[in-house]
Amino acid sequence: MKDLLPVTNTPFDYLEFDIKYVWVAGKNANVQVLTVLDVYSRWQMGHYIAFLIKKESDRRCGCNSTF
Repeated sequence: MKDLLPVTNTPFDYLEFDIKYVWVAGKNANVQVLTVLDVYSRWQMGHYIAFLIKKESDRRCGCNSTF
């Protein structure tokens, strides 16, 4: 697993975008959770939850000042 992460020496050098599916029993449907992480510190910069996530969704996760 160590070989998969980029070598970084400073915070915010590399960002990781992770999408997970979560089952919502009350809606009988999956939602998607987009999380943005700093690879160096593993700090969660923001997240966004929706039934459908498109490429524009990274602006909604609370990280738009970074991009």
